[in-house]
Amino acid sequence: MGKEMIFAPAELYVLAGAAGVTDIFGLPNRDAIILLDEECVTKATASLKEKGLLTSENGITHAAFQMIELLKEYENCHEYTRINNLLIGFLKEDKDRVAVLTEIEPNKKYEIDYIPKPDVYFSLLTRIPFLLREPRDIEDTFFSKRMTETEQQTFEEKDLSNKDVIAMETYTRPRSNRGGKWECFLYFTEGEDFIQIDVERNRYDWVSLYAVNKKLYDVLKMPYKKLIEPRQFSLGGIE
Repeated sequence: MGKEMIFAPAELYVLAGAAGVTDIFGLPNRDAIILLDEECVTKATASLKEKGLLTSENGITHAAFQMIELLKEYENCHEYTRINNLLIGFLKEDKDRVAVLTEIEPNKKYEIDYIPKPDVYFSLLTRIPFLLREPRDIEDTFFSKRMTETEQQTFEEKDLSNKDVIAMETYTRPRSNRGGKWECFLYFTEGEDFIQIDVERNRYDWVSLYAVNKKLYDVLKMPYKKLIEPRQFSLGGIE
């Protein structure tokens, strides 16, 4: 994602507070942070000065102003996607770029970026090796296939802690006339096979690499051409 400054949650809240933002999606609750450390604001302010984002008189630099605006836009998002440790906010006025809060260390260290959607996708290729696999010929013959009850029971008992897993969560904020929406899908491999788990529905499917890539594009709200040839869904084939 590039070399970026790393921030503690308190630092991001100090910056966002300049825009009246008191809650940041994906970060620990601000009041809980203060409750655990009454000096956190003082420490965060000092750290922001060391980073060159605040002046010695607590003034805001141009770089800080840009971050404040990004944090405000991120918190104003109506829809979010989380892919592993990347929390992605879809900006109302920009369909090509997204605000990305990267969780370096849970509850402790974060990065905030404003980047093109394809850059998010390509960053995942460096983190999840199975995305770079060549599609097998058999994957031309199916997109997804429901597991049998016996197959699902077998995988329900498996320990996934030692596997490369892509967790894709989508969240839509509640509106006045309807509630919010949450979905979560997990993807991993067993040998040469790809597996999808629909967490909310407790449904397990065999899927092709095309299905995994298409889902990534869908949750990133990236357009693709629906072509007849299934291989167009593979890495490098989506436009």
